[in-house]
Amino acid sequence: MIPSSARVTILALAFFILTGAAAKLPPKSGVAPLELYVLPDRTFALYKPPGWQVSTQDYPNGRTVMVVAPREHAFAQMTFLKTDDRGNDSV
Repeated sequence: MIPSSARVTILALAFFILTGAAAKLPPKSGVAPLELYVLPDRTFALYKPPGWQVSTQDYPNGRTVMVVAPREHAFAQMTFLKTDDRGNDSV
């Protein structure tokens, strides 16, 4: 059996090694940095991950905005439709 003074020394050494290694790691915020993107006609703005591409398609009754990942493995797309009836919006 290990003497209690040796166990305390081992625990203290393990504590200092682990906390020293953890102190060298960069902090994790859990949130990826985002860039503000504003459409050239300034009708729409969004936050996107760096490197993602934004494209739009205009229609007579609205617009589609698409954001695509650099390797095209993921995307987000929203379509906005125009309406004259305030009680019947497209959202």
